[in-house]
Amino acid sequence: MDKMLLVGEYNPSLNELTGLSLGRMPIYQSKGMQSHMMKKKHFKALKYINDVSSIILAPDYVGTDNSKDDPTIMFVKRYKDNIMIALRQSPSERYLYIATMYDIADNKIDRLVYSGRLKQVIDISGQNDLL
Repeated sequence: MDKMLLVGEYNPSLNELTGLSLGRMPIYQSKGMQSHMMKKKHFKALKYINDVSSIILAPDYVGTDNSKDDPTIMFVKRYKDNIMIALRQSPSERYLYIATMYDIADNKIDRLVYSGRLKQVIDISGQNDLL
C-alpha cells in the first residue's frame, strides 16, 4: 500500500443505485495516477485530480459497467469538464481503487442515464462523515 493514497470511502447506501452489495470500504488512488492520466491523454481530467475526494464524497451520478467479470463502479461529477472516476475492487476484495479518471461529455452522461447504467444521486445520508 506504499504506492496508494487513501482518497475516500465507499458508502454502502450507494448499493441501491449501483445494484452491488458492497460494505463500507476504503478507496485508494495510485501515487502514479497523474502519470497514467498523462500517458492516456486525459488532460482535461488531470485538472481535477485534487478533487477526487470531493467527487467520491458527493458524486452527481453513480453506476456500474458490468461488461466484464469484475464490475467497474462509475462516479460522475458535473463540472465545466464533466469527470468520471472508474473504480475497481481489489483482488483481495478489501478495498476499491481508482482504475482511471477522464472527462465525459454531457451527451454520453445522458445516454448512460437513459440506458440505466448511471443513476442520479439525490442524497447520500451520512456521507459527510466519511473522510
